[in-house]
Amino acid sequence: MPDGPAVDEAVFANLAADLGAGHIDEVSRVFLDNASVAVDRVRACLASGDLSGAARAAHGLKSASGFMGATGLVSLCAAVEAGAPPAGAGELLTAELVRTAGDLNLLVKRMCGAP
Repeated sequence: MPDGPAVDEAVFANLAADLGAGHIDEVSRVFLDNASVAVDRVRACLASGDLSGAARAAHGLKSASGFMGATGLVSLCAAVEAGAPPAGAGELLTAELVRTAGDLNLLVKRMCGAP
């Protein structure tokens, strides 16, 4: 699993400033919902040996993750997309998504002024 925070706070802060506090919560929720589906798709492709399908699914997740500042997901997806997934890539993606969700939830609370 990547070291450090799952989400680059500076990237997220810029996104929050651009979108406003009223929208960042919704965008984060939609991202996490879509990321969960994408991780499941990557996992299924990897489990069936479909590296091409895994690469396509990882590409979309990598792009969305970069937009949100989810650097750990970006790194893992880049490896899958390049056809060189690390051992246990499916489990690593799932664990990184959990870390990302935790970081995003904390950042959204902070950006929206919640305690």
